[in-house]
Amino acid sequence: MADEILSHRLLGESLNEVRCRDKGLWPHRRHKFKRISPWDRRIHVSVNGNIDWAFTFARQPLPARGRAHPPAFPRRPFPPPAPGHTLRHVNEPRRWLVLGHSGTRGEGLDGAPPWPVLLEQLLAKAGDDVRITAVDVFPNGPKAADYALRRVAEFEPDAVLLSLNAYPCAVPVVSERVRTRFGARIQRLYARAEAAWQRRTSRKRAPAVIERAVRAVAQRLVGAEPMVTVAATAETYSLILERLTALEGPRPVVIAEVPFSAVLRRTHPGAMPRVRKLQALVRPVADARHIDWIDLGEELAGAADGDLWQTDGVHLSANGNVLYADVLARRLAGG
Repeated sequence: MADEILSHRLLGESLNEVRCRDKGLWPHRRHKFKRISPWDRRIHVSVNGNIDWAFTFARQPLPARGRAHPPAFPRRPFPPPAPGHTLRHVNEPRRWLVLGHSGTRGEGLDGAPPWPVLLEQLLAKAGDDVRITAVDVFPNGPKAADYALRRVAEFEPDAVLLSLNAYPCAVPVVSERVRTRFGARIQRLYARAEAAWQRRTSRKRAPAVIERAVRAVAQRLVGAEPMVTVAATAETYSLILERLTALEGPRPVVIAEVPFSAVLRRTHPGAMPRVRKLQALVRPVADARHIDWIDLGEELAGAADGDLWQTDGVHLSANGNVLYADVLARRLAGG
């Protein structure tokens, strides 16, 4: 028994494991024990529950000096790359990831490309080979930051463009009041009806005046409230920026978007103060970590509402996406 204890201790096993093995028991997956032959000494080295390699050794007598000879370990193969990690060639195009929202995926554009696609095309014309991918991130807490960092780990980008989406905390919506008053099931039904109505109005099947009238009546009858507080939204974006800079890999860039149309700002007077508060909370976090900040509100201050927005006043029109891409291409070219 003493020689087995020494041999097993050389393998890094505890005395309890040695006793279990001496009785013919083997600690199996999920702490179950599997009976084996006491003469079969099999050592399994597992990674994430999968057996990598195994070998068998025999009982070893004690030498004269009182120490057991260590067993001959086989040479371990070179470990494979981590899941999701790919070896990149020098000449591969760079990867950019946009942490965006419904506007970055082209909501209501009816086939027209959104600004991430247009930005990729403009950079390619300038000789900058970049592949841009956009994903939606709803800023509603730490889980949103976890999701964003998982997508960053999945795509392994060279740069991350974080679009500050102020809509969830700045614009009160009827669907959120419906959820708080009538429950999640009624809220889902209302959201489907609202999405269908928005698709019809975005295709010019109903005048914008009718759309605004319907929304005003719904807000007057049911009420409206923002989906997320400004503090929770700012905390989510700040957490994303902190974790991005801790990676020391991708270059983060913050894009402060144009805060809605003039018509929507008149309809919801409290929207602009919430937008300014959100940017005031996130800007110091970006400045402290030397993160680039692109204020599209300043860049496109002279643009008319008809050149930027769809009828809902929230999503960019086709021409608005072109203007966004032009500004970002100038600011990010060669970066």
